[in-house]
Amino acid sequence: MLAIGLGLSSLASSIEGRHELNPWERVVLLVSSPVLRATRWAEGHARAVMGRYRRLTDLEEENRILRVTIEGLKTERLRSVEESAANKRLRALLGFKERAGLPSVAAEVIGEDLGAESRTLLIDKGRHDGIHRNAAVVTEAGVVGKVSELGDVTSRVLLLVDHRSAVDGLVQRTRAKTVVRGSGLPQASLDYLERREDVRAGDLVVTSGYGGIFPKGLRIGTVEHVEAAPFGLFQRAELKPAVEFGRLEEVLVLTSLDREELDSSKTDGASRGEPARPEASKP
Repeated sequence: MLAIGLGLSSLASSIEGRHELNPWERVVLLVSSPVLRATRWAEGHARAVMGRYRRLTDLEEENRILRVTIEGLKTERLRSVEESAANKRLRALLGFKERAGLPSVAAEVIGEDLGAESRTLLIDKGRHDGIHRNAAVVTEAGVVGKVSELGDVTSRVLLLVDHRSAVDGLVQRTRAKTVVRGSGLPQASLDYLERREDVRAGDLVVTSGYGGIFPKGLRIGTVEHVEAAPFGLFQRAELKPAVEFGRLEEVLVLTSLDREELDSSKTDGASRGEPARPEASKP
């Protein structure tokens, strides 16, 4: 191809300025014309291929940028949804804090142990935040448990359903006294529920306020099943906790309990002929 190109260049320079071609020149042009056409076609095709390649490369880069942008928007949307949900939970929690009117600290759940042997949570607040051992832990839904282990910046919470947990309660409808005891299962049991008491499935059980850990009137859960034993002093009942422990992300830790409110709850109990007894939730 190079030789043909040089020959054609020489031919072009030799006929420059002339109007007639000699027989040799006409033969050369006749023979070389297909080659020239093929060369021009090849050059045009090559330019077209290179143009398509550049366009494809540009499109690939644009697609890559679009994919990165889309992934970024998805991540931003997920973050926005999470922030919105967190804000909603925190507003509910802070609203409950204001209604309760008790000193408390909001904490985030950073770990959990929901096995059969231990039902606990780890939160991101501790001694440095004003939390003390046995402090009540609650949400707007109800009782979560109490602080069982205390660190400087973290605490472990013993859940209501842990087999080591027991909280004094009242059946709200009839004021029947009971002790809500954890079983290590999702449900809890109602202990020391006298047979003469009217307790039914669907009854709400709340904290009694005895002992200085939980203020009076916090939701503990709902009675699911009641069974009167054939003999003995007490009924047997199961309770569904008000709190879904596996879904907890933020909690309130009560840093102190209003003594006037606690004394008032004990006075109310005494006026009804109810003897005060030690708080069952203390180990």
